This record gives sequence, C-alpha cells and structure tokens, in this order.
Amino acid sequence: MSIDERLNRYEMKIEGNGFLTTLLPDISQTVPGVNKALFCLLQDVINYAESLKESLQVAKQETDQEKQKIIATVTYIRLLEVVEAAFILSAYGIREELQSLFRIFLDAYFVHANCCSSPEFIPAYILSDEQSRLEMLNVATKYDSEMFKATKEYATAELKNQLENKIREEKIEAFNSYLYAKNVNCEQIYDSLYRLTSASVHTTPRCLSNYIETDEHGVILQVLHGSRPEDTNHALFDMSWFFLKATRGICELFQLPMGTLDCLDKRIKEYETERKD
Repeated sequence: MSIDERLNRYEMKIEGNGFLTTLLPDISQTVPGVNKALFCLLQDVINYAESLKESLQVAKQETDQEKQKIIATVTYIRLLEVVEAAFILSAYGIREELQSLFRIFLDAYFVHANCCSSPEFIPAYILSDEQSRLEMLNVATKYDSEMFKATKEYATAELKNQLENKIREEKIEAFNSYLYAKNVNCEQIYDSLYRLTSASVHTTPRCLSNYIETDEHGVILQVLHGSRPEDTNHALFDMSWFFLKATRGICELFQLPMGTLDCLDKRIKEYETERKD
C-alpha cells in the first residue's frame, strides 16, 4: 500500500489523556500569596482543551485544507503539552523554568497560528527541516569522535549534494521564528515577551539576576531557591491568555462552537482588568 493510500484510508484521531491525572499539591501552600483563582482558570482552560480532542478528527488527508487541519492539530497538542507542563511546575512553585517553557510555548504558538491561518504555510514549514538536516550533516564532518561516527558514515558527499541541490532548486527556507511571528502580526510579541524569556533558555546574566538578592551597592546577599508568587502569577496569566488564543484558532479552523471559549475569555479579561486596577 502506498503512502497516499494509507493516508486516505485511516481517520486521524488523538490518542491519550494528557498529563494532569497526577494529584498535584495545593498551590496556595507551595506558593504562598499566589492568585489561586488564576491557577484554577488555567486548569479550566486545559480541561476545555482536553475536551476538544474528540472533535479534532480528520476523515481524509487528501486536500490542502485537510492536511492543514492535521498539522494544526499536532501543533495544538504540542502547545497543550507545554501548558500542562507549566501548570504542573507552577503547582510545585518552580518559577524560572516557567519562563523557559513560555519561550518554548511562543515558538510553537507562532507555528500554530500560521498553520491555522494558511494551508500554504504547511509544505514550506515541513520542508524547513531539510535546512536543519543539512546543517547537522555538515557539522558532523568537523569531528572524528565516536559521537559523530554514525552520522559521518551516513553523510556521504552524494547525499549532501542531493540535499543541497534540493534546497537550492526548491528554494527551501530554514525555520524562522521571527518570520513566522511576522506572518501573523506577532512581531511585537517576538520583540518583547519572546526576547525577554530567551534569557532563561540561554542562562544569560539577566536570568541569573532572578536567583539573587543584592544590596544598594550590588553586593549579592542571598541566592534564592524557592517560589515567588508574582512570578507564578505572571506565568499563569501569560499561558492562559495565549493558549486561549491558540484554542480559538483551532476552533475556527474546525468550525467548532465558541460558547465555552467565550466564557473563558471573559474570565481572563476580567482578571486583566483587576490586575491593571
């Protein structure tokens, strides 16, 4: 049976129950002073996303629109897993890794928004991995260690030439988060939240500043290793806000009812108003 025959024979369904089945600690005990209502809101958003999974089914994979729904569903589940991971970490009071996870979330968010917006994005996105593949093959030739032995044996000159020709002839572009953000009018998000949370991913000096307490002269008095409610509140809000937007995108693509989503949107907007006041 050919690949096309297999794709058109089977209905795509989502298997699995997510990752919130484990009993979590009371966040008001692990992070004293946290906004527990915001924590509960994110839990409700996650539960709603889990309830959508049975509606995210695609009977065939023939047209561009059907393939668009498939990849958009995969990116949505990717986002859901990141949000569930952040929810679990927040319950235990872990804070800096929430920043790292939010940066990871935004990368997937930009891709997901493009997937929901345009079926033309899908093939270009899938092919972007060819650039990464070529980079890895080229890197392997620099080393003689055992770590790269298998890759070097695989990366023949003929294979690399074929890949280079394919990239050139098909004008394949590399994965580009900024471009993906720009495509969906998210440049400001990229140049603010994305850049700020990159500090945690790369462990820049700005990241280290979140672990210390100093006096007025910059002398380090303490190294902090515990929870902070303001950090957790920010992370819970940002995850809820953007994941709701991602959820609206998948609901629009699959033409699903928006009633529950509108109610969740109202709750997050009420919290935002209270926070500004």
